[in-house]
Order: sequence, then structure tokens, then C-alpha cells
Amino acid sequence: MRGLCALLLLLLAGGPLRAADTKPDLDARKKAVEALPEKYRTWVEAVDILLTAEEWDLFLGLGKDYQRDAFIERFWQVRDENPRTPRNEFREGWETRTEEARRRYGDLRDARARALRLNGIPDDVLTSDCPMVLWPLEVWYFSRSERTKRELVLILYKKWGAGRWRIWDPAEGGVGALIADGAATDGAPVDRDWRSAMAGEEAKGGIARVLACGPDDKGKKIAAAIGWILEKGHDLPFILQKADSSPAAPGGEWVQTFESYLTDVPAGAPVLEAKLDVEFPGRQRSRTVLQGLVAVPVSEAGVAQLAGSRSYNFLLTGEVLTKEG
Repeated sequence: MRGLCALLLLLLAGGPLRAADTKPDLDARKKAVEALPEKYRTWVEAVDILLTAEEWDLFLGLGKDYQRDAFIERFWQVRDENPRTPRNEFREGWETRTEEARRRYGDLRDARARALRLNGIPDDVLTSDCPMVLWPLEVWYFSRSERTKRELVLILYKKWGAGRWRIWDPAEGGVGALIADGAATDGAPVDRDWRSAMAGEEAKGGIARVLACGPDDKGKKIAAAIGWILEKGHDLPFILQKADSSPAAPGGEWVQTFESYLTDVPAGAPVLEAKLDVEFPGRQRSRTVLQGLVAVPVSEAGVAQLAGSRSYNFLLTGEVLTKEG
């Protein structure tokens, strides 16, 4: 009969610590990403706007695939907004939006891909087909944005009909920035009171041209979207900043903990058949007791003879690495 010997681990998890972000060396980071296996390059591309400076440094410093896999699993765990449920809704939502962004735009660096991943799939998209009046332009309608948690309208456009897409900010050229022949207005002072700007002659002229643009009342719908944005007044900079910002990152404690227990398994190390059970049997003030039980078959363990008795001695340092399947 096969017996089991057990190893009991008791760890105390404390409160989160956040280290100051450091300015990254973007060239070095790019080279490190390019050197990764394709699986991990694809993953980094999908989460680049979620990774903190600490997480970037740790992940790119890992040398083994099993370490990267463990990092990715933990990365999503610390972002799980409801860890008591079997699903990780944040991860599922992010991966769904990322795949949709890839399907629609191909390149996740596209501003539209970023806006979709951050704010969700828009309820409706209106595409301009009036090249004589407007630069290539899309109006996105959200009944509830993932980032702003409220109704949101975004206008994304491609100036000169080439180059990168960008989110329209009235502070950067006003309505004239959207008009195909309005480049001459670049750099002109813009009234910071958006309600006054809406009533200004330049805005009136630009919107008049938009109203006449395209069939099926498209011009009216685009003008209405411009109006919605301008009418947000002094709140607009905060709305646009929120819509284009990454979700709040978790505390840096998990990075420090992960790194401190990181193990580099030597080549040819024997594999030990084992089973790991994890429980949380209690709390001590602000700390949670984590109990891990590692069970291994007696036949797999080395036996020592001490004073005529058999002894099984284990020393666990660093990680418990598991592989399923």
C-alpha cells in the first residue's frame, strides 16, 4: 500500500507595497521583447498597456518558460476583481476585447485598437464617407465605457488620410482639425471654454460643412457627436484622459514576492510526483493564513535510516513547480 508523507507550509500574506516606477529604457525593452519566443511576444503585445514598470522588468528578466508561465498566471490572478468566483472576469474581458481589436484592425498599436481594449466594444460605429470635407473619421458610441463607467462618445480620425489614427481632442485645433482642408488652422489659439468655442464662428463654419457631409443624415450624426463632446465643457479633458488611460494596477507586493521565491531549476533535476492542496484556514488581523499541503508517494521519496527508524526529510526552498497533463 502506498503511503503519503505530508509537508505543511504556513505563510502569512501582508498588505500591499508599491515601489516607485522607474523610467524604462524603451530600446532595451523592445530588444528584450523581440528575443522572446513567439508565444510570449504575443502575450506581451496583448497586455503591454497593463504592465507596470516593475512587471516589465521582472518578466523580461525571466530566463525559463515555466517562470514566464507562472508570471502570466499570477499577473491575471492579482487583477481578478472577484477572486472568490471560479472565473476571472477581468482576464476574460481583456482577452475578448484584444482578439476583437486584432480582428478589426490587425495592429494593436492602432489607436482604435487601444480605445477598444480600454473602453470595450462600442455599441455603434459611424464611419464618415465624405473625403472632400472630412479626414477619414469614425464616431464611436458607448452606452457605458469600461473606463469612464458612463456614456461616452469618441471621434477617431486620421489626419491627411494617412499615418496613425488619433482620438479627437478639441484643444488640438478645434473642429477645424477634422476638416480635410482645415490644416491651416493648426496652432491657432483655441478657446478653453468649449461652450464658447461651440458658438464661435470657426466652430459654426466647421459644423456647417459637417452637416452637409454624406448621405443618410451622416453629417447630422457626426455634428451631433461633435456637439456632445464640446458640451462636456471643462470636464472634457478629464473624460478623454480617463478613456485613454490604463486601469489601475495592483500593488507591487506580488512582484516582490514572486521574485523572492523565484527558482532556477538546474538541468536534469529529478521530477517528484506530488499533489498540492491549498487552504486558507484563518486570519490574523490584516493577514491571511495560507496553508499548503504537498503530498508525495512514499515510494518516490528517499529514505534515511536514523537509529533503526526510517526518516523522510524535505527541504523546500523557493517555489513549488507543478505541471499538469
